[in-house]
Formats: sequence, structure tokens, C-alpha cells
Amino acid sequence: MRPHIKSFIAGGAITANAFVKVSAARTVVLAAAATDAILGVSTEVAAAAGDMVDVVFAGEAQLKCSGTPARGGFVTADAAGLGVACAPGAGTVARYGAIALETAAANDIIPVTVMVGQLTTPV
Repeated sequence: MRPHIKSFIAGGAITANAFVKVSAARTVVLAAAATDAILGVSTEVAAAAGDMVDVVFAGEAQLKCSGTPARGGFVTADAAGLGVACAPGAGTVARYGAIALETAAANDIIPVTVMVGQLTTPV
């Protein structure tokens, strides 16, 4: 499946291969928490504030990870927009932006399938 990519205005500095969220009309910023409504993953080209940035919002993308998500696991954003395993605590909701296609070590760039959703852990 070819990725679906759309261009947006960078509302701040966007690093390459990171999760982004909508911040205003046609504008994205880095996603910074598991509670953020993730839109997709920036491509391999970083963008400065005000520049255009391409975002994969469906299909396969490359995501830089700061944590160690496992192959087949849901992946969410850390404070820098990088991928970490999505593991909400009891009674909380966490949003994910992708499914890992490979197991990652810290600072790896791995293939993911961009797919947004949320997980809720019962109390």
C-alpha cells in the first residue's frame, strides 16, 4: 500500500520521522504526549516553523523511536514526538498513531503502519 501523504504548514520546528498533531487550520506541530490526537508521521525531511511539511497520515512510514516498541505493538508519542510503546495506566486513555512493523531500540528508525486510535485500560 502506498502511503497517503499531505502537506501542512509547520506550526513549529518539526523533526524528521516524528509524530505530529493538528494545531490550527492546515497547520501541524509535534505531538508531545500519549494523550495528543496524533494525525500522522512527518517524512524524512525536517521543517522549520512556517515551512511546509509532508505528513504520512495512512499507510507505511518511517518513525524514529526513543523507546522500545515491539513488533505488532501500538506506538504513541513521547514529549519530542518520537515513538514509544503505547501502554496506558489503569483507568486512563492513551492515543496511538501507528503499529510497529519491527521491534525498536532507542534511536532506531523503524517502519510503522500509520493508524490512529486510542486504548483504554480498565480500572
